[in-house]
Amino acid sequence: MIDSFIDDILKDDTLKINSIDYFSDKKLSCQVISQGTLLPYNGPANGRTKGGIVDADWDYIDSSALYENDGCGYSVKSEEVVKVNKDAIYLGMWFPIWGHSITDSLKKLWFLKTEQAQKLINDGADLVYIITMNNRFQLSENFVCLLKSLNIDIAQLKQINEPTQYNHVYIPDNSFFREHNQIFYTKEFEDTRNNIIDNTPLCKCPVYDRIYFSRSKFKNGKHDFGEKRIEDVFRYLKYKIIYPERLSFAEQVHLLRNCTHFAATEGSTSHNSLFCRPKTKVEIIRKGLYLNEYQPTINALCNLNAVYIDSNLSLFTDKNRVWNGPFFLYANDNLLRFAGIPLIFNNFSLKDFKRYACLAYPKNKENTQITEFYSRRLIDEINMSYFCKGIIKRIAHNFLSHCNLSIWVPVYKKLFLK
Repeated sequence: MIDSFIDDILKDDTLKINSIDYFSDKKLSCQVISQGTLLPYNGPANGRTKGGIVDADWDYIDSSALYENDGCGYSVKSEEVVKVNKDAIYLGMWFPIWGHSITDSLKKLWFLKTEQAQKLINDGADLVYIITMNNRFQLSENFVCLLKSLNIDIAQLKQINEPTQYNHVYIPDNSFFREHNQIFYTKEFEDTRNNIIDNTPLCKCPVYDRIYFSRSKFKNGKHDFGEKRIEDVFRYLKYKIIYPERLSFAEQVHLLRNCTHFAATEGSTSHNSLFCRPKTKVEIIRKGLYLNEYQPTINALCNLNAVYIDSNLSLFTDKNRVWNGPFFLYANDNLLRFAGIPLIFNNFSLKDFKRYACLAYPKNKENTQITEFYSRRLIDEINMSYFCKGIIKRIAHNFLSHCNLSIWVPVYKKLFLK
């Protein structure tokens, strides 16, 4: 992994988490709970997630939680429990965010390939799951396509929206699991991923060697301030800019399987690299001052050549939920060095930063922890942009920071970097 484009404050930890072998040879099994009751998601409680499965004595089954050591049960009146006179296979607590859909939501699906599961299904067992955040949530079209690639009959799936008791609930072990603040995967998870790739329908859409998956046109992309300029940098590098929400799942997989370079901001978008070929060069644009624990596991599983690029000044994030944003992205010195673009094209804008701050600070002010590192960087960027000596330099910066890079970078290099 190349470390030249990582901020010093994160460099050692980034290198460390990307040097770990995340493969686990743990033998998986399936737990059977007699008179098990499924409890729909009911919000957070003291740092845990309410919802999952309890046994006949109402003891909580940890393997039914969203994450290990994360869940808990809750009380309901006996008359509120729907009793179903059959068995069920529990497919997990599904989180309706794409990055979780292609990781956490897949971790129990390995069991459906076993003879035990096939016999249960043939005998009429329900395939059940719980949705976090919103019980009225419907499975996305792309996730349905993913499930179909695993030969899962969507008509057999049952979303649990009220407390429901079955004769027996079969709970497969997790093939993608957390342990000691790290995420590990087993052969079963790798097989599930490979089955998805092998069984996704082929597409006739054009392919590109270099692709950049952007969130800028996504309905929640407004929380990623400045991604348009990140796009400009990768467009200058001859990447094709892709808006994945406009494509089918099959089209996305087709693009990912046929590229040699894949770039995206870190999070759900970069987690699509799960479907890249081994040795693909993956450029991960980090959006905030935190370590995403999913991406290193994906890097290891897929044998990717990962490059991390810190290209943000996300000063006002919630210290307890940094990944929620909002984020402030811009073409800073790290990104420009990566792209081979002169640093004068740094496009920090105080006006844009104020727009970001007006949204982010009120949202996160109670839990914002402004680091000395970011404070110093903000001062440096303001000094370089607005207080640099010479009016000509300031005018040049204002122009070059927002110009068409494909036109003006070659012109600048020819004029000033002979």
